[in-house]
Amino acid sequence: MTVFGWMITILGFIATIIGGVLAILTYISPTWRLKFYLKKTQNWKKSYINRVEYNWQYKNHPEFVIEVDMDSKDWDVNVKESWMREYPDPTKHTSLVR
Repeated sequence: MTVFGWMITILGFIATIIGGVLAILTYISPTWRLKFYLKKTQNWKKSYINRVEYNWQYKNHPEFVIEVDMDSKDWDVNVKESWMREYPDPTKHTSLVR
């Protein structure tokens, strides 16, 4: 009877680990996943919408998209961030990114 009890205990432990991994993969916060995916720059691919507009899509999870809006007329091109004073660039441009 103790061998059977140990087998049940081991199978329960394995099932708990598998269930925990599946729960993490399925129910983890999309914001946390995006922060994690942004660190893996080689996994993003550039997709052109037309000759000017494009977006970046994560290869393994295509529901994560970074959109670059080149036609954003409301976007202020004279943005003055503190880091811009330290690294001046006369060829700078700004784009609205979603």
